[in-house]
Amino acid sequence: MEMYSDLRMFEEAKALARTTSGRDVNDTSSDREANVQEIIQRQAEWTEKTNDPKTAADMYLIASQPEKALALLAEHGPVSKLIEV
Repeated sequence: MEMYSDLRMFEEAKALARTTSGRDVNDTSSDREANVQEIIQRQAEWTEKTNDPKTAADMYLIASQPEKALALLAEHGPVSKLIEV
């Protein structure tokens, strides 16, 4: 998963995280979901760095980080999306 994330192959990283955490075959589904959330957060951070704040805000919302999404939307808009959140 780390390799896929480093290569910005986020969909592959999420698919792998959903099937197994890569660390322990006894990981629970909540462990796998936490790994998926971490990958989505990395994707949001990368998207923010590539100057796509709207997509980054959407990713932060999916990653359960509404405060980061709101900060981006407040700074970059669109206002309609800010109202939705």
